[in-house]
Amino acid sequence: MPSKKQYNLVRNDEYDTRIPLHSEEAFHRGIVFHAKFIGSIEVPRPTSRVEIVAAMRRIRYEFKAKGIKKKKVTLEVSVDGLKVTLGKKKKKQQWIDENKAFQMHYPIYRIFYVSHDSHDLKIFSYIARDSNSNSFKCNVFKSSKKSQAMRVVRTVGQAFEVCHKLSLNATSEQRDQDIDKEREHTLEHDDDHPLHNDNYDDEMTNERSPIIQPRIPSPSIHKDMSLMCDGENLVQDHPLDVAPCGVRAHGSSASPMRQSPSVNFIFNS
Repeated sequence: MPSKKQYNLVRNDEYDTRIPLHSEEAFHRGIVFHAKFIGSIEVPRPTSRVEIVAAMRRIRYEFKAKGIKKKKVTLEVSVDGLKVTLGKKKKKQQWIDENKAFQMHYPIYRIFYVSHDSHDLKIFSYIARDSNSNSFKCNVFKSSKKSQAMRVVRTVGQAFEVCHKLSLNATSEQRDQDIDKEREHTLEHDDDHPLHNDNYDDEMTNERSPIIQPRIPSPSIHKDMSLMCDGENLVQDHPLDVAPCGVRAHGSSASPMRQSPSVNFIFNS
């Protein structure tokens, strides 16, 4: 796709703004003009309008001095470029092959300059850069009417504007398509790799939850000892703090007292 810098090559200082413009649809179909092709020569890259006009006039006078006849051609201006073909001549009810009749074709963004000669308004020319040699060529034509030459110049200038607009729109559409593709790729990636896994969450929950086993008191304590505990000594406000309980051994009073280890009970509220 041609860049904006490439489309800035076209320069046209003298087309008549009174000439009506064509619709954008017309450039998609192609706008046809008829003229005579004088000739073309390779020129250095022009730096001023004086050099362009000088090249235009030199071609005209040199080809005239050599006796080279002008060729009838058809110019078609469209979004595809400027196409120049030789005029078709009917010979024995057979048309000339269109491929053989083809003369020149330049994309609009390769046209560097288009204008007509101020000394002879029937003469117009354009300078384009060749795609193969990358050199500049000046092509000179002559129209049957002054107004026709001005229309050609005006139409080529408008074709530049239309193609530049289409280039910007195509760039914007391509950028939107790239954004949509990136969003679709992101959604597909999220579906393949979900962020949440229920099984994984359950495993992590079980690992973090401590396993509390109930404390089972030893049966020997219940067998050998009895607890003497006053219920009033329990503090209701703090169920985890329990008053110590006295321990009394079974049997006769004469037997010595056996002191058992202290036992604390934890009441879960």
